[in-house]
Amino acid sequence: MATERTPLLPTSIVRPAPQAGDISATGTFLTPLDDDATSSSRPLAKKKRRWPKVIGILLLLLFIAAAIVAGFLAPAAAETYAREAVTLKISSVAVDSFTQDGLQARVRATVNVDAARVENRYIRTLGRLSTRIARRVETTDNGKLQVFLPEYGNALLGNASIPPLVIDIEDGHSTPIDFVSDVRPGSLESARQLLDGYVNGSLKSVKILGEARLDLKTGYLPLGNQLLSETLKFSRKQFPSMPKLNVTHLNFSQDDDSVKVKVHATVPNPYPVQFELPLLDFSVWLPSCDEELVKLATAVTPKLLIQPKADINFNISGLINSIPDTLTEVCPGSDRSPMDNFLESYLHGNFSTVFVSGSGTGYEAPDWLLDFLKSVTLPVPFPGHEFHDLVEAFGLSHVSFKLPDRGAEPGSPEASPKLSAVVDATVIMPPEMNFSLDVNSVRANANLSYHGDKFGEVHITDWMPAKSYPTSDGKLKVRADVIQAPLKVTDYEVFQKVVQRLAWGGGRGLILEIDGFADVQMSTTLGEFAVRGIPTTGDVTIKGFPNISDLSPKATGMEVLDTTESSMTIQIGLDVFNPTDYEADIPYMNVLIMNDRFVLGNVSIVDTVIRPGNNSFELVTYYDPLVNGGSEEAVEKGLEMLGDYVSGKNTSITIRPHLHSIPALPELSKALSDFLITLPMPRLGRSRPPSSPSSTSPPPSSIGHHRNDDGGDDDDEDTDSDDTQHFLSGATMHIFSSSATFLLHNPFPKTPISILSINGTASYNGTKLGSVYYDTPWKIEQGSKGESVSPRLPVEWRLGSAAYAAMVDALGGVLRIDALAEAWVGVGRWGGRIAFDGAGVKAGVRL
Repeated sequence: MATERTPLLPTSIVRPAPQAGDISATGTFLTPLDDDATSSSRPLAKKKRRWPKVIGILLLLLFIAAAIVAGFLAPAAAETYAREAVTLKISSVAVDSFTQDGLQARVRATVNVDAARVENRYIRTLGRLSTRIARRVETTDNGKLQVFLPEYGNALLGNASIPPLVIDIEDGHSTPIDFVSDVRPGSLESARQLLDGYVNGSLKSVKILGEARLDLKTGYLPLGNQLLSETLKFSRKQFPSMPKLNVTHLNFSQDDDSVKVKVHATVPNPYPVQFELPLLDFSVWLPSCDEELVKLATAVTPKLLIQPKADINFNISGLINSIPDTLTEVCPGSDRSPMDNFLESYLHGNFSTVFVSGSGTGYEAPDWLLDFLKSVTLPVPFPGHEFHDLVEAFGLSHVSFKLPDRGAEPGSPEASPKLSAVVDATVIMPPEMNFSLDVNSVRANANLSYHGDKFGEVHITDWMPAKSYPTSDGKLKVRADVIQAPLKVTDYEVFQKVVQRLAWGGGRGLILEIDGFADVQMSTTLGEFAVRGIPTTGDVTIKGFPNISDLSPKATGMEVLDTTESSMTIQIGLDVFNPTDYEADIPYMNVLIMNDRFVLGNVSIVDTVIRPGNNSFELVTYYDPLVNGGSEEAVEKGLEMLGDYVSGKNTSITIRPHLHSIPALPELSKALSDFLITLPMPRLGRSRPPSSPSSTSPPPSSIGHHRNDDGGDDDDEDTDSDDTQHFLSGATMHIFSSSATFLLHNPFPKTPISILSINGTASYNGTKLGSVYYDTPWKIEQGSKGESVSPRLPVEWRLGSAAYAAMVDALGGVLRIDALAEAWVGVGRWGGRIAFDGAGVKAGVRL
């Protein structure tokens, strides 16, 4: 006979079925257990012990072993027989109702006895014999099962009533049982500590002690009042896993000054458990910077019937009245708030963790259940939702590029070119979000690609001002002012293609791909907070640069800064009309000047901003073909170009970047060095926009007009109405003194031009008129208009020629002549022989 405190059953007295166990809301253990259909001569291998064995072991089988021990076998043999021969399969556990002090649970199960499972032949034979004699065991009165936690001060976890039961214990027999048990929770604090340890991972193992006092008998043989006990120990590997929450639908909608949240979720239920869950209120929490939980929302679960082994479908209603400041404030040592982290994880499709606890209120739930749920805070994995193609369209306007300062160290943040623009984006609002919001500022990190090849990165680290407004089709228009965002070029070969298409694409422009993430600060009915990591993927169209001719460059003034015997440093005032909305800010850039493959010098652009429309700025030109070109050929080419320029011919130069064009960006300089830009040399005068009527040049006037029949001259009016100033503006020929004076233009307001010698001829209609040779130096003085009259230069007329006759005929009027001259010119210390070829020079004829 066993004593009152003798453990009768081992932890493996019953074998669990393949289904996993779990813990119900009341804290009682529920499980399906194995029911082997076939017997074998050897016991099955041990399986993992699980929490739900407790109800089967302690509630239904303790007294079976007790009956065998009391009547027939020694305790050790009875224990072995009961452990290996008896199995229990629970088909369902249903909570009939929640009561004010517990609940009523209906248990349906089957007890099976199979002696073939016992390994020891002696024990198997004696067990068969004794159970054949006893046949069945029954309880004669209501009993009670109590479950304790020895490691928690032997706290009472709960108790359950045991109604009278009759179990057939004969080998090969099965007994279906169906009974209702009153279950009452014990120490809710101990249950909470147990659950907290399980959730936070600190619970490595747990011991559970079950005690049941039963009046037993077998047949007519009373077995007396027995106090049966059993201790079970479970390791963490045997704990049931937390159920996975699958959110299938999520919706946010505005409700006055609050936001309603509708959640449809599914939780798998692999257990044969059935009960009706009453309507319950919960609180939803998020951890703050210091990991303290802060209440974010309230939630309500409706009355719900839980079916055995069927997924549980929840429709949860939530309400967010406001977002506490502790969730939106940036955490110390970070640039993010707890709400930032939560929203970013959600938008990237990652799991976040929210914490849920009972609110302590309910409409039909008993107080003990409300108190327990309020005392327990459970982490709930909240699945994210990855959003794609949120941005429907991108647009850039008022684009401005700023090159780095000359002194910026290559590779440093200061050496990155800066991009400013007005960015317009059309955002497709997720269908889950049905509340108003206003975007206040944005920042972003994005990759730039051309035809799928990445060539750069844009990093907008500072918050940029923005504004937004909803559209009639439910989208959101966002406009942001991007101010000097660093542009990092990562692949200069691809970048070359981009520049080539923009500069030489005839204004067609191109499409760039943008792929990155944006952070948005927004105002909602819940307050102001940031949403970070929003995917930004799309295409943006970049307008092409205009043709060089569209810029209409015109020199407005020249000033000599320095000269040597072979060089001149000249500051040139320039007017340029920019027909685009692009803006360029150039602190420093240097390019080579070329003509017919010869390098003649270089130009420096310093602290220059080119804005849309009319622009006036200054360039510093260093002319030295001997040093830059490196040969006498280059010197001759330079003099030829200067001669063509002062002759009024259409002269062009080629601009070419070099390896040090932008000192802070050597790689960019190298990429640009392959590009050649040919443009006409700017004429002296004032530029006008191409659309201005006065910008259209008149047809070239004919040459050789002289006095008309009225004694006047066809060319008294200045037909040079293009506002361009020529080096040789006019001449006066004196017939009797055989001399001529010339009106010359000096473009340098502070520096005279010296004419050291001149040798030239004049002709009319292809016939030589006369020749000039003069080797006495004289100066073209600087002045307010830069024009001066030469000394009277001796002329040797070609008497008797048709040209001379035309000159005499034009006496008192004007004759258009052609002039060819070779002059040795000096500017400061620089000097060179320049050839002049002027056509249609207006010459007055005097006696």
